[in-house]
Amino acid sequence: MEKIKSRIILSIAIAAFIYLAFIIYVDYEKVVLSFSTFNWIIFPLLLLLSLANYLVRFLKWEYYLGLLKIKTGKIDSLAIFMSGLVMSVTPGKMGELLKSYLLKQVNSTPISKSAPIVLAERATDFLSLTIMALVGAYIFDYGKSVSLIIGVVLVSGIIITTNK
Repeated sequence: MEKIKSRIILSIAIAAFIYLAFIIYVDYEKVVLSFSTFNWIIFPLLLLLSLANYLVRFLKWEYYLGLLKIKTGKIDSLAIFMSGLVMSVTPGKMGELLKSYLLKQVNSTPISKSAPIVLAERATDFLSLTIMALVGAYIFDYGKSVSLIIGVVLVSGIIITTNK
């Protein structure tokens, strides 16, 4: 696990460097202007909300592991969960299947047993985004019909696929 931790830290550092270089290359003046007009008083709140998001997602991960009766220590589970976040930039976040591979390495859980967790996470993420879009559509009175149609299709699909 130590090797994985060091690789994760290295990946984050490389990604931060690339992001910084891209910002400087693209439009440095606009970035500086954005930072100067940003309301920094809300920054701690944004960090707390982001942390809460990852905490809820980790609890969801733990819930799914419990449903499938996959036993792992909390520290290992957290490390595996966080490792999957590194792969969030892959299309459809399918790189998060790394979590299934890591579970196999830690406690010999077959990938075929844990991979559905990643698919369930994507489905619940999409459902959450659809709900937020519906709320936003109604609050701002924009795109109500499209959001509602997508919501109905999504909920119908979930009902169909989860019905025995």
